[in-house]
Amino acid sequence: MDATVKGCAAAAERIGYYHFAALILEERMRPGHIASLFKLSASPQAGRHAALIILAGGLSRYRAEPLGWSGDVERKLAREALERERPNIRDLDALLAELSAEAARLVKGSSKRERLLTAA
Repeated sequence: MDATVKGCAAAAERIGYYHFAALILEERMRPGHIASLFKLSASPQAGRHAALIILAGGLSRYRAEPLGWSGDVERKLAREALERERPNIRDLDALLAELSAEAARLVKGSSKRERLLTAA
C-alpha cells in the first residue's frame, strides 16, 4: 500500500478519526479525496484536521521515497483547507509550518507500529 495513504490513515487515527482512518485504508484514498470529504464537514476544526491528515500523508511519502519528492500537492490542498476555515488569516505560511511539524509528530513511529501489526 502507498505510503501517502498509510500516513494519512495514521494521522486520522491519531487525532480521533478512527472510522475515517479505516476508510482511507480500505478505499486507498488520495489527499484530494480526503480534502473533498472534509469540505462537507460542518466542524469548525475541519480545515485544520484535513490539513494535518494531508500533510502527514505527504511526509510519509517523503520518508518512503525522498528522491523526487516535492510535497507541492499536499501543501496546496492543506492551504486551501485552512483558507476555507480561516479566510482572514494573515500568516498562513506560519500556520502551515506549525501544522507540518504537528503532522510529522503524528506519523513519527507509524512505520514501527505497522511492522508490529503485520507481525501479529
